[in-house]
Amino acid sequence: MSYQDALPIDDSRRPQEPGFWIADRITSSGYHVGTIMPAPHVYTTSYFKNFAREKFDQLAKEWREDTLEESSLTEIHSHHAYLSIIAMGRAAIPLILESLEREPDHWFAALKAVLRANDEDSEIVPESAYGNIQLMSEIWVQWGRDRATQISAG
Repeated sequence: MSYQDALPIDDSRRPQEPGFWIADRITSSGYHVGTIMPAPHVYTTSYFKNFAREKFDQLAKEWREDTLEESSLTEIHSHHAYLSIIAMGRAAIPLILESLEREPDHWFAALKAVLRANDEDSEIVPESAYGNIQLMSEIWVQWGRDRATQISAG
């Protein structure tokens, strides 16, 4: 592991027990007050990617379960878990694309919202494909493959 692959963590509090320490504030990375976290005091980017994947999986499961029988796109897209995934920003893009590849679903508004927030071209799907979830999913997945390096570096 190189230094560039690691993100330093505030260690204002010493380990409370061997191998663990406590994050005593809410950080931009989403740590909550009093969370016990494993030592050492440096975490690799893969740690954060795993954290993002776990959070995404949890939120996506909740969203799917709660909106399974919902027909209103407004209700589907305004569900708190869906909005939380959008709030993950660029970290959510590869996770959404993987999900679309496995099972087409209504992730298009989330992808557009994240891309628009990052000043990127969010008009990926032509109007002729609107309404065809399978085709729209394939177009987005291909878009992701074409930009895989940019997305994973994001």
